[in-house]
Order: sequence, then C-alpha cells, then structure tokens
Amino acid sequence: MKIKKHDFFIYMASVFFLLVISYFMTSLTRDEIWNYGFSYNMANGMIPYKDFNMVVGPFYNFLIAIFLSLFKNHIFFFSLINSVLFGFFFLLIYRKIGTSSFYLLLFLGILPILFNYNTFVAFLCICILMLEEKDWKYHPWLLGLLLSFIFMTKQNIGIAFLIIALFTNKKKKEILVSFLLPCLVFFGILLYQKNLFNYIDFCYLGLGSFLDNFSCSIPFLLIELLILFLLGRKFLLTKDSKILYLLFFQLMAFPIIDSNHVFMGLLPVLYYFFSTCKKREYLVITKRLLIVSFLVVFLKDFPFTYTKIDSFVRYRRVNPGFDSYFLNITNYVKQKETEAHVYLFMSNAYLIRLQLSEIPSFHDLINQGNLGSNKEQYLNQIEKTCKKEKCIFILDRDYFEEKKELQNDPIFKEYILENYQYVETLPSQDQVYTN
Repeated sequence: MKIKKHDFFIYMASVFFLLVISYFMTSLTRDEIWNYGFSYNMANGMIPYKDFNMVVGPFYNFLIAIFLSLFKNHIFFFSLINSVLFGFFFLLIYRKIGTSSFYLLLFLGILPILFNYNTFVAFLCICILMLEEKDWKYHPWLLGLLLSFIFMTKQNIGIAFLIIALFTNKKKKEILVSFLLPCLVFFGILLYQKNLFNYIDFCYLGLGSFLDNFSCSIPFLLIELLILFLLGRKFLLTKDSKILYLLFFQLMAFPIIDSNHVFMGLLPVLYYFFSTCKKREYLVITKRLLIVSFLVVFLKDFPFTYTKIDSFVRYRRVNPGFDSYFLNITNYVKQKETEAHVYLFMSNAYLIRLQLSEIPSFHDLINQGNLGSNKEQYLNQIEKTCKKEKCIFILDRDYFEEKKELQNDPIFKEYILENYQYVETLPSQDQVYTN
C-alpha cells in the first residue's frame, strides 16, 4: 500500500478521537470491564477456559494482552491500545471511502460499548468487504487469514463467513488452507495446555444456557428487521456476494437484541452503504442523521461525571454515584477477606477484583451461558471450600428485583438462599450471606 503524506495525520487524528470518545465521553460499562478483565488475566499469565471463563475465542483479548502486559493495571491503557489498533482500521477505510469514514467514527461514538471483541470482528468484516471488491493475487490467502481471526474471536460469525467464502470464491483450496493453518496452531496450543475440551465446553456445549439470555427491545427489533429486509432486497437486485457477509453478520444481534448489538451489526452495513451508494441525497441524509445522533447522545448527559478516587478506572467517565458505591463495596470486600473466603455473585465482581489487584476467577463471571455445560461443578467447589473455612457470599441486588432482566445465573442465588444464612443488606442493596 502506497503511503500518502497525510496518512499519518489521518491515523493520529483517528486514534485521538477514539481515545477521547472511549475514555472521557462514553460511560464505563460492565462489558468493557469484562473485556479488559479477560485481557488483564491473559497479560498476567492466566489461561482462558482453564483459569477463567469466557464464551468467545481468545484471539482479540490475547492481541490486546500482548501490549497490556507492558503497562500497569489501569483501564486507560485498554482504551489506548484499542484506539491504536482501530485507528489502523480507519486508515484503511479512509483510503477506500475518503471523508465518509469520519461518519463511521461518529457512529462508533453512539455505541454504548465501544471496545470489545464484537467491534474487532466488525472491522475484520469491513476488511473482508474491502478485500472482496477487487481481484488480487493474494486475495484467497488473505481472506482465509481474516476468516481464521474472526473464527478465533467469535466462532459463530467465523463459521458462517467461511461457508460464504467457500461458496462465492473459486480458489477454495487456498482459502481453506490459509484458514486452517492458524486454527490448527490455535487448537495445537489448546491441546498442549490440555485445554481443548474446556474451550469446546465453554464456547459450544454451554451455549444452550446462553440462549436463556434472550432479550428483545421492540424498537431495536424493528430496526434489525428493517436492516435484514433492505439487505435481502439489495441482494436479490444485485446478487452482490458481499451482502451475504452483511446478512450473516447480523447474527451479532442474537440473542440480545438491544442498541449495542443491533448497532454493532449495522457498522459494516454503513461502510457498504458509503462505498456503494451513488445517490447524493441518501448520503447527505445519512450523514446528517449520524451528526445529530452523535450530538444528542452526548449532550443529553452533559456535564459528565468522572471518577476521582484512586483506582484502576481513575478519570474514567462513570454514572453519578459511582465513587460512593465503588469505595464502599471494595472496602467492605477487602475487610471481609481478612477473615473469610469472599464470593462475589455480582455483575460488578470483575470491577471489584481488579480494583483489589486480584485475578478474577470462574466465580466472578456467573452470567447465564458463561459457565459451560456443567454449572453444578461450581456449586460443588463452593461446598467443598466452605466445609473447611468461613465463607461470605455477596448476592447482586438484581437477584431481588422482580422486573429486572437478569444476566446472573439464578442457580447461585437459589443455592445460597437454601444453604447459607442471611447476614445483612449493604447500602448498595446487595445482600450478604455466610456459613
């Protein structure tokens, strides 16, 4: 790729914009903490599926962990590394669609969750769309490589994309070889670590219970149906094989049909729209809509609240009341850990562990579908531990709010209520139990 004089400026401007948006303008979310936590664990030598649980492939988080290991425990460096990585993607997009790429940056600012494995896969999807736009000598080899990166990050999208690539390209052998080689290395590492079954268990066998997370926001369901309709209609009219990638990328929105997942599915669609649309009035309307949406999203919550306490999320934009909650809960856990084994059956478990410079474990991410095919083994581990030592359990307040959509697996609440004694309710409304 020929380097142009202003490429460095475009790249640095993209990195700066992404860093400011991700750290100072979007609110801290649990998903961001979990993604940072996965990479933090790997940077500290922990092995996914063996030392901690996740339901996606490790490629994205391992890539971030390589660089995260150079820094101390602070989520700012997670934003910085991602901004540097995604800035490179934006430079490629800018080289393809020019100033329209700036509106994709604005669209990223609208997303509730900016940096995670879904965003990484979305940009790899855009790279595939760019690759498919011209016949290049090394096209099938690079395509297979990109597909392997997607598969090793989000397996359902990777498998779907591989099928599309094999059906729509003539050089199937080259694609398959370049896809399989990195994957064989990946599986070889899992075998060496005696970790292959754990990977299969968490990423495939346990996904049945992951469907229990199904939730649907009607407005965003309608948006997703409109996207599918327009893409399907476009494919019937043009027979453009790139649209098949966009259609199957909408798996991103299932089983949680909300703003983040639907908008994430829309990101590659917007790229395709800007790169193919010839009607100026449609482009103008879309760009104005993105500008207005970006301004509305941020101005509605202005002025922002930032955490000032000494923590790994210091100066990060947070929701009002965060500092008080964070100080109280981390001090409480720190105090109780001097006298007992503390289990955090809470959505904020990773947040608390990371603040205490502890390595999160399986019991710190108990979302439905995140525990593999045998959830009962974790209850057996608790019972075994608590026969030998004092245990304290903190149950998320969401467990006790009837109308709350619950991500935490209810099996832990039921087990604790049946077998352990109530102690107190914290100011955060989380409940404490003990043996």
